[in-house]
Amino acid sequence: MFYLLHGDNYFESKEALDELINDLQKKKEDLEIEIIHGDIANNLDEFFSTSDAFSLFNSSRLLVIKRSFSNKKTSILGEVVEYLNEKKDLDIVFWEDRSADKRLKLYKFLSKKGVVREFQNKKPAALRTWVIEQFGAEKIKISSNHADAIIFRVGDDQMLLHKEISKIISLLKIDKRSEFAEEYLEMFSQSAEASIWNFIDALTERRHKDALSDIDRLVRDKADYSKNIGMIVRQLRLLTQVRSVLDTGSGDGIRSLGLHPFVLGKIKNQVEGFDLEKLSTLYRRLVNLDLSVKQGRIDEKLGLSLYVLAF
Repeated sequence: MFYLLHGDNYFESKEALDELINDLQKKKEDLEIEIIHGDIANNLDEFFSTSDAFSLFNSSRLLVIKRSFSNKKTSILGEVVEYLNEKKDLDIVFWEDRSADKRLKLYKFLSKKGVVREFQNKKPAALRTWVIEQFGAEKIKISSNHADAIIFRVGDDQMLLHKEISKIISLLKIDKRSEFAEEYLEMFSQSAEASIWNFIDALTERRHKDALSDIDRLVRDKADYSKNIGMIVRQLRLLTQVRSVLDTGSGDGIRSLGLHPFVLGKIKNQVEGFDLEKLSTLYRRLVNLDLSVKQGRIDEKLGLSLYVLAF
């Protein structure tokens, strides 16, 4: 049987791979598994030489081929299809850590001759439900608001969320708690985006000391600056867009922004006390500051510090 597990949701595709392997092992106790890195295979032999060896000595075998769709030699994938047409008795799982190219001959073949499952990143409501279920599986209650706050703090990467939630569940059990409490939120590792929100919070509330302190964490080196300044610019652009929509009173405009309700609530709080002209000015100043830094006319930390003090 041929399988293709792919999609941008790395966590769920990896879970599906582990579950499939476990299911096959239950059916075939003597199952032997071989892992092939398809992205670096240079020829057909590197894809399947071990499977031919298995066929001589063991009838129970599973070949797991990882990231074959990322192989730069696309002609090899055509050869793989020809090989599979002749070896229909093999159990092979093609696993991808991203969405497979559906235009390729291999994808079309697997769609017709095998089982294809695609795993997309969860939408906000589904991700919130998933977080609640993670706690529920351990008999710990958690509110929707707290679930949203966790996602906001950690980010929407399910693998990272799973690790962080597991850590907090262990702490809750040690504390003999059956319900999540606000005090545990601070124990979650904070994503870069959440740190940006804290910085924006401090800016909009004119807490200059806190904002200046955040700069030290956000701009440890040039790589940090390049990544985080783009996120700060994006957040200010969102503030400007929401202020504009609120001023027009358009409910459709708010929905068109596609923001998570928790994020939208934070933005609405942040734009209070700011008119559109002020926000637009602050946005343009930050874009100009970024240009000055890139041109070498001002140091990253100094530039952001002056920006904070002028807010």
